[in-house]
Amino acid sequence: MCELRNALEVAARAEIVDRAEIVDRFLAQRHVEIVVRILAHPAIEWSMLRDALEAVASAGNVEVVDRILAHAAIEWFALRDALKVAARAGNVEIVVRILAHPAIEWSMLRDALEAAASAGNVEIVDRILAHPAIEWFTLRDALEVAARAGNVEIVVRILAHPAIEWFALEFGLEVAARARHVEIVDRILAHPAIGQRALEIVLKDAASAGHVKIVDHILAYTAIDKRALRYVLYTAARAGNGEIVVRILAVLDGYAPWRLAAKETLEICDRRGHTELASLIRQELRVAEVRVIYASKLDLPRDIVRKIHSKMSLTSK
Repeated sequence: MCELRNALEVAARAEIVDRAEIVDRFLAQRHVEIVVRILAHPAIEWSMLRDALEAVASAGNVEVVDRILAHAAIEWFALRDALKVAARAGNVEIVVRILAHPAIEWSMLRDALEAAASAGNVEIVDRILAHPAIEWFTLRDALEVAARAGNVEIVVRILAHPAIEWFALEFGLEVAARARHVEIVDRILAHPAIGQRALEIVLKDAASAGHVKIVDHILAYTAIDKRALRYVLYTAARAGNGEIVVRILAVLDGYAPWRLAAKETLEICDRRGHTELASLIRQELRVAEVRVIYASKLDLPRDIVRKIHSKMSLTSK
């Protein structure tokens, strides 16, 4: 049985070499015939088919792949490994043939899609995404790989899949934000299934790490709940990220919520020893209070008072 396995793999590999040589086309055809004869042996089993299929998948030998795929003893292990090898190597024709096999299931697609996304092979990614057995787990893992690598084109294709869910988006957004891939962050933010929880988690991470550009892009997202920003503000204050503190204070609505958030942020800065940031907030609190007092003495309408408050130096930075 061991001899059969070795013979099948040797014949398959020989076909790879000879097929690349135009002069040896006749010899190459003889190797296909040898593969066919070995495949017809009753002692052939799935592990032999796996080794042989993996041997030819990376080289793009379509004829030998077709012969092995047609064997009754082929198992999903063989399909999974060969599909991953072909996807990584960029052999579209082989990928298409393996995907057409009725034994293909979502776990095989996951490994292959990750391999194709990592290699940046858009055409193979498209082929795998079109398979009916694709699941959101597969999309989540591939989105993580593509987001970390900064591959916008593949991220866009995964985001367009109808099976993508909020959990996958949340995971992908976190990865993209940590890798500081701003364009991918924007693409994920634009997806209709993105939720508040994802925005808050990623914004908090970015605020803690001092990723100013990522914070700016998330704050510009209209669907974000401004009431949740206080907790992100405190995270930035604990980390001493003054630039981010200023940005979050600038988007808080209303004088009373702003004043409360600014005072609590000031307490955090004092406790943490962030003297420069504390001094800035203290100064802005004084300026804001003076302006509100002045506006109230003039008995101005509420909308005018709000406009005065919106012109505070902190919000105009």
